[in-house]
Amino acid sequence: MTSELIDLTPSATGIETDLHQEFAAARKAGPLVPAVLLGLPGWVATGQEVARDLFTDPRLSSNPRLAAPHLKEIAPWAFAQITAGFAPSMLSSDPPDHNRLRRLVSSAFTTRRVEALRPRTQEICDELLARMLPHGHADLIEDFAVELPLRVIMELLGVPVEDRHSFREWSVVAVSDPEDPARTLAALASIHGYLDDLISRKSAEAARGTAGGEHEQDLLTALIAARDEGGRLNAAELLSMTFLLLLAGHETTTNLIGNGTLMLLRDPVLLRTLRDDPSLTGASIEEFIRLDSPVAVAALRFATEEIRMGDAVVAPGEVVFIATGATGRDPDVYLDPDVPDVHREPARHLGFGHGIHFCIGAALARMEADIAFRGLLSACDDLALGVPEEDLRWRRSPHIRGLRNLPVVFSPRP
Repeated sequence: MTSELIDLTPSATGIETDLHQEFAAARKAGPLVPAVLLGLPGWVATGQEVARDLFTDPRLSSNPRLAAPHLKEIAPWAFAQITAGFAPSMLSSDPPDHNRLRRLVSSAFTTRRVEALRPRTQEICDELLARMLPHGHADLIEDFAVELPLRVIMELLGVPVEDRHSFREWSVVAVSDPEDPARTLAALASIHGYLDDLISRKSAEAARGTAGGEHEQDLLTALIAARDEGGRLNAAELLSMTFLLLLAGHETTTNLIGNGTLMLLRDPVLLRTLRDDPSLTGASIEEFIRLDSPVAVAALRFATEEIRMGDAVVAPGEVVFIATGATGRDPDVYLDPDVPDVHREPARHLGFGHGIHFCIGAALARMEADIAFRGLLSACDDLALGVPEEDLRWRRSPHIRGLRNLPVVFSPRP
């Protein structure tokens, strides 16, 4: 076992030369090795089978409040994110609260409900592409990869789509500015105030019986009813649930589209293969997630009792980092793990997590990405980077792995 800390802190540049090298070093050192993430010490798991086991280990809690005093001292970015007026969400709670919260929204993300959203998602994709195509260039992140999933989740929830730019601005700061806790807290306070006001307005509409029309079946109205009618959700949980669904409902898909597009631009043969055979889009999406997961490190886990694994001894209260961004390149599971292969067997990965915290929006993310990649490749010829790759910048988030921007150039396909 290495005596050196593995540094999981993402840099602002280069994906192949920093984070994945650290992941590879950790994987060679043992199943659990000492690591640090933005000043927060802990233990990192990078192997797929070990990570799968840890996702379901009852000795690990998802509730960061168990370690709040510890976090305040050594990781103010993490402490800021859990002390901004938000109650524990599905992501940061354990059973039975986790089960109760998840049941309230699970019906909105079934395969059947997601497929019902496909026509509207296609309309939004077509609209965004029509706006981009005449220019021959775009920032694929802000002009396309953000707009598509953010508009879909806002419409699903019943949040005014015209407010998306403000929400996006706040959310980027909240998850990508870990070295400035004061700025993070200010962004979270803005989100808190916005959602609190929105919930108050929609609650008043529901009380007056005027929430009909296009908002009659929206998810936020249903959650408000769960708060008011059955007491299954308190006010603080309602606000946290709304924030989580808005944030997670677009962040991961945005980065899946961005990371996947960059992978295609690096590999013209793969791009041509996918363009010539769109039926491979689904398999390609799984490879994009496996190779460059939008979630580099899953939500933190905290040991509730001692855990021994290999040479590692994790003490109660210590942090475990499950590096989902590393597990997809485990050479014990995959042949040529760093190479994209749309015919790969097995195609499984942990990009959406595992166990009770498996991403509830996985089907939605896959559907949105399928429409996005099919639309982009069918509409754009000669798709290429608009800047040298070394000029690309990555978001410095402790969990999210995604580009700040992705300038591209193209010719509209006839």
